[in-house]
Amino acid sequence: MPGEGLAGLIREMRLRADGMTNHLTELAGVGLSQEDLVAGRALATQMEAQDAEQEALKAALKAKTVELNATMTEARRWRSRATKLIKVALADHPELWVEFGITARQ
Repeated sequence: MPGEGLAGLIREMRLRADGMTNHLTELAGVGLSQEDLVAGRALATQMEAQDAEQEALKAALKAKTVELNATMTEARRWRSRATKLIKVALADHPELWVEFGITARQ
């Protein structure tokens, strides 16, 4: 069903499995068995575990993004300071700045 959420799917699977438990004899006539019931419960459990793992990965990604952004900020500061000092040290030779990846602006 389009737009159906994970929690709703898990809830409905468990509800179906509970119903199957109570009416397994009647459902056997149409091909639903104990194995189907066990398979449905296993899928619901597997989805819950995968969802928990996904949420943990999302949290780890957020933390790593914060860490990377802090490192990038530090790197930009270093680059800015190095650029200023190179320009000061080689102020009389701006043609050498290109060796440092710095373009001379007027």
